[in-house]
Amino acid sequence: MRVCELYCLQKYSHQFKNLWIFKHRNPKNHNYTMELEKPFPQNLHRFFEDVDEVAYFEANVNYTLIHLKNGKKHLISYTLKRFEEMLSHNHNFTRIHRSFIVNNGLIKKKGIDNVLLKSGLRLPVSRRRRVVKRNL
Repeated sequence: MRVCELYCLQKYSHQFKNLWIFKHRNPKNHNYTMELEKPFPQNLHRFFEDVDEVAYFEANVNYTLIHLKNGKKHLISYTLKRFEEMLSHNHNFTRIHRSFIVNNGLIKKKGIDNVLLKSGLRLPVSRRRRVVKRNL
């Protein structure tokens, strides 16, 4: 078991318990919980219900830090490339840098070498991806 998986398991085990209780006490709400038709693996839905809750993804070696709109962060043991492949059908996300995939709906302003998010955060745009950024 990887360190990140162990950390996530310890930190979120109470959420799994609460979800199990909710699911079994409310059988009519079974589809409400985690069975979403998204390309994400089942275990990622413990962090967020919908991919549109994600503000941006940040690479961290072989891990990815997921930044949600509500300010929460989750470290997942998947590479950014793997997330890029999972999001290939979703045109709301664009890879703007080797370290960032951003939610296009949260971009407030596009600069020459960075983008400004509605939260006030600036993310860099690589030279190679500036052509892609213009098409946002």
